Amino acid sequence: MKRYPGNDRPDLLGDEAAPQRRVPKGHTRAHGTLLPEDLAGSLAILNEQDFERLRAAMAKEAGRRGRKVAEGERPAPTTEGVTAARANLVRAAFKAGVKPLAIARQFGLSQAVVRELLKSR
Repeated sequence: MKRYPGNDRPDLLGDEAAPQRRVPKGHTRAHGTLLPEDLAGSLAILNEQDFERLRAAMAKEAGRRGRKVAEGERPAPTTEGVTAARANLVRAAFKAGVKPLAIARQFGLSQAVVRELLKSR
């Protein structure tokens, strides 16, 4: 019988599978998947770049599972988390000749958000 570190009980089933990982503090186990307890709050603190990475990964996983994801579901870029001061810095950088891609990287924004900021006044 195999014993695992920190567990005095023998593995009675005899399988060699590793024990389940402990759930990190602040997370819950939902159907075998670890999710933060405050999922909405966790999503709210993501910057635009990380949010887009998450959205792309979700679309890829939905495709792998055979679920249809309409292209029209992609929301228009929002500038809601960008302060007025930061928007002014983005516009000033553009006026100074910095390219939108470089501005997006520097400020941690998506290129779409930078374009929206440059269009708005």
